[in-house]
Amino acid sequence: MKYDEYRKAGYCIGSGAIESAISTVVQQRCKLVGQRWTKRVAAVLNLRAAFKSGKRDGIRQIINKQMGHSWAA
Repeated sequence: MKYDEYRKAGYCIGSGAIESAISTVVQQRCKLVGQRWTKRVAAVLNLRAAFKSGKRDGIRQIINKQMGHSWAA
């Protein structure tokens, strides 16, 4: 990584701030009133991360392995 460039641009380069932000967002979205999540919440979050990061090749794999489906649409 080009830490000096990222610091000058004002980006967070430590994992603590990122992990804290992720935890906050996940809790806000998964603990809304009326939400009922099972063990599959991790798979849903992994799907969203793969989709948003452009790694769409991994989406089918996540559905198949983590969500227990033998096929993905």
